[in-house]
Amino acid sequence: MSNGMTAAIAVSIALPLCMLAHADDVQRAKVGAVDRVEAPASAHFAGDERSLQRTASVYYLDLLRTGEAARLRVALADASTITMGSNAELRLDEFVYSPQTGTDATLNLLKGALLFIGDKLRGEERRRVLIKTPVAILGVRGTHVWVGPIDGATGVLVVDGEVLVGNPTGQVRLRAGEGTMIQQDGSLSPRKVWGAAKVQRALDMVALD
Repeated sequence: MSNGMTAAIAVSIALPLCMLAHADDVQRAKVGAVDRVEAPASAHFAGDERSLQRTASVYYLDLLRTGEAARLRVALADASTITMGSNAELRLDEFVYSPQTGTDATLNLLKGALLFIGDKLRGEERRRVLIKTPVAILGVRGTHVWVGPIDGATGVLVVDGEVLVGNPTGQVRLRAGEGTMIQQDGSLSPRKVWGAAKVQRALDMVALD
């Protein structure tokens, strides 16, 4: 994990990213499209709601929601993917990408489980991808990572790559196979290799039929 990623997490902890003051005046860019959906799933912005079907466009500042027993996978413009489990909410707070300059993204997971696969980011010279949750911020780099509720807390599991998990209580650096548990007070457990059964329970939350 680069020093720049560590600094980005520190800044995000000190000064949480806010939505633009005049977001309704911004021409919203398309940042990706629905790749798979098991309904119900929807996108929300400025009081409007769109039902999401396969190939539907996803835009900057969309709030994505899934219902009971639903799944939603979105392919982003940089070829990374996000898969949401049931009863999840994710807001696309920031997403800027070009082949020349790389990726700047902030995904705000408000509730539920999320699987992020950003393997295509490995070859980029510049990348800054943060996943915000109510209890911590994840800095990811070329990463296959799961985050969501498990065993009474918020779990983070790195399937491949590397993740720096941070909040005001501290930081934990995770590598492939390792996870951490974050309690409601923000306390982070030491990194630990999760057992196969726990890994399967986590991934089942975002598994597509």
